[in-house]
Amino acid sequence: MWGVEKFLVILGKINKAFVNGEFEIARQEYTKGIEVSPEDPRLWSNRAQTFIKLLYPELAIVDATNALSLIEPKIISGIYDNADLVLFCKSGWRKAEALAKSDEHGSAAKNWRDYLKLLIGEQWQVLIGMLGNVNRIATLKNIAILCF
Repeated sequence: MWGVEKFLVILGKINKAFVNGEFEIARQEYTKGIEVSPEDPRLWSNRAQTFIKLLYPELAIVDATNALSLIEPKIISGIYDNADLVLFCKSGWRKAEALAKSDEHGSAAKNWRDYLKLLIGEQWQVLIGMLGNVNRIATLKNIAILCF
């Protein structure tokens, strides 16, 4: 992974490009980041969003799938923080959106339903038991609501 300072500099450059609608520049920067830090799911997920903006849903599906494959083991094991949970939701949504833009509406709905089941289904009681802190439970419930 990159050091925090370098990551923030690169992230600032990418965010500026994205906000300005310069999606190809953002894609190039995310690609550079992935070359340096392929185990960082944020880069894969954010490049997936960039591919959606560039109207390349098939590439977005691949990147969102990569992001999810890096995050999912944490979610399943229960060893994650709220940032992981948010990224899991975003990546699942991005994959579903890209599937829908590829005219795979049935796959998009199934994909999103499967991730919500994993996130909120059987794991829900386990997650609540592990959290123990009322504020963290409220935060988790709010994130789950946002994911719907």
